[in-house]
Amino acid sequence: MNATPTPDSPLKIAPVNLNTRWIWPVATSATAVVIGVALGEDVMLLPGAFALAGFVVPLPILYIFLIALLCLVGFLIQLPLRLSNNSYARLWKLLPTVLIAVSFFLSSVRTNNAFVDCIDRGEYVRSALERHKAEFGSYPDALSDLGVDLPGSRILLPDLLKYHSNGSKYELWFQDFLVTHQSTESEEFLAIQ
Repeated sequence: MNATPTPDSPLKIAPVNLNTRWIWPVATSATAVVIGVALGEDVMLLPGAFALAGFVVPLPILYIFLIALLCLVGFLIQLPLRLSNNSYARLWKLLPTVLIAVSFFLSSVRTNNAFVDCIDRGEYVRSALERHKAEFGSYPDALSDLGVDLPGSRILLPDLLKYHSNGSKYELWFQDFLVTHQSTESEEFLAIQ
């Protein structure tokens, strides 16, 4: 069979039949997950932002407020859905709301664990930096050059553990809304408020 068009029989491409009623629910569900993860990863800095504005908000109240706000955003995202009123369609309408709340909660827990991991393994990174300097004569340009498993990784946002070096000296730090843990080549980690 000849696939190239001839003047007698032009090549016709069959139109793609996309079921567009599923594009919006899938797109809003994916958007809800990304929003939930991004906000959940940055939740550790939110109480500090409120404190800088002069408000003291207890953390459980802040979490309840944020989850309620995220559920509202999830509800607003799904409003344009025009699905039938069967129970399956109602599940699709509810999905973004559930996904944004669950992804927010899970990513905030992951970020908290990453922070604790920085506390537990910060000195391990310092010793890896010293081994690198002993072997190569200078500190690495980036922590990834160490070739060790680094603490503080997140999904969307940059890692919690920050590093700066000029080759002969370095600064290593991580922070949450209350405290910054800072270290140099000559000082162990010190918590600074």
